[in-house]
Amino acid sequence: MPETQQHAMAQRIHIVGATEDALYNDASGMLVSGALERLEQPVLLLRGAQSEAVIPIVNAGLAARLKRIKNVRIEGASHMLPMTHPVLCGAEIKTFLVAV
Repeated sequence: MPETQQHAMAQRIHIVGATEDALYNDASGMLVSGALERLEQPVLLLRGAQSEAVIPIVNAGLAARLKRIKNVRIEGASHMLPMTHPVLCGAEIKTFLVAV
């Protein structure tokens, strides 16, 4: 990753802590029974093949609750795949958007 990008990320690291309420307390009610099941729009689930072991489990849980999903695994990528594999990630997003 270029040094300028590393610096920009370091300047914004405080944002990670600010997501705690949404991530750990379901502040938006996304996990309430039936909430995800009501969604009608298509959803793209992207994950890196080398992501932490919990990510495929989370994706499978989301896929089981959502009606219209495309689940994509990008080889060679991990958690930060949009930054480390922007071309592959962008191609998957474009393919998804064109198809919907």
